[in-house]
Amino acid sequence: MRLSAVLRAARSIKTCTGTSWRASLPVMAELLESTTHLDPQAHVDTTKLAKTVPKGTKPVVLVACGSFSPITFMHLRLLEDCKNSVNSQAGLHVIGGYISPVHNLYGKKSLAPAHDRINMARLAVAESHWLNVDTWECAQNRWNRSAVVLQRFADDLAEFPVTIADTGDKADSVKVMLVCGADLLESFDTVLEDGTDLWSAEDRNTIASNGIACLLREGTDLDAVVERQPILRKQRDNIQFVEAAAKNTISSTVVRRLLATNQSITYLVPLAVEKYIYQHKLQHLPNWQ
Repeated sequence: MRLSAVLRAARSIKTCTGTSWRASLPVMAELLESTTHLDPQAHVDTTKLAKTVPKGTKPVVLVACGSFSPITFMHLRLLEDCKNSVNSQAGLHVIGGYISPVHNLYGKKSLAPAHDRINMARLAVAESHWLNVDTWECAQNRWNRSAVVLQRFADDLAEFPVTIADTGDKADSVKVMLVCGADLLESFDTVLEDGTDLWSAEDRNTIASNGIACLLREGTDLDAVVERQPILRKQRDNIQFVEAAAKNTISSTVVRRLLATNQSITYLVPLAVEKYIYQHKLQHLPNWQ
């Protein structure tokens, strides 16, 4: 069930090393005890979305799907880099962004329980003016493909009212872009051992036609990746290559490895997330060892 009160993350707790510390600023977030009562029909929470855009721009919403087990500063910085990159392009303006944790049934070995991953993500973005957490994926009775998740955002936000700042006129409908790494684009044309496509043509088209913000990776020629795939080549104008402002090799894997060896994870994840991990003893999860 959902807790009636909110967690004050500034509360002093004990870490695995026995050190007691207190955050300087309180972080408020509504937390879950389970995903049982999440509404599978819930609409996208639009409370953090900007309702105006500069003249000559189209409103954009960024969506990051993933494990977030746990969420790290890398995930958050990637979204900021994507926002900066999209906003630098003529004709586009980001009005908000969402973190969408994947369903438990995705089957990845290192997944913490869905409610914990949602809670950590909520704590991580509690003070962000533009980032929010969407629970729709985890509220379903099964895992859903990224294309389905992205299209649900597009459908739900199709009528979200955005106006032009200077004139008050109605802006274009919201454009939803999937945030991803280069490995996802590279995998689009992967063929499995049984001869079937890893990504169906329908899903690739759904994602590409909505939009993609893809982080550049050293050693990967994304232009060549796009050029060799007809669906991506056709939608090239919908694909934004994003250059990271700073090299960032933080990963959830690194965080889990440090936790498993009783080492500090400070400055790899938001302080409220670190406190949540220790408070709920996630460092002892068998699949995090």
